[in-house]
Amino acid sequence: MTEQTDDRIKVNCTKCKNSFRERVRNLRSGYQTQCPHCSRMITFDEGSDDLGVGRALTQARRHRTRVLGETPETSTRSG
Repeated sequence: MTEQTDDRIKVNCTKCKNSFRERVRNLRSGYQTQCPHCSRMITFDEGSDDLGVGRALTQARRHRTRVLGETPETSTRSG
């Protein structure tokens, strides 16, 4: 797949302050991953108070809208 050269979004961990990159396709509400630096479990949720989570979800939504042509309704739909 060569249509996406930069399909990762930078995520900032609020516990250890380090950043890591996560695939755009994974960054949807309800997705969970661990920080590779401190092993903190990060849950991506639209209502999260975590600024790193909110910023990553917004960037991922914008990327999908721009590159993949998704509408905002399909990018926030829960499955």
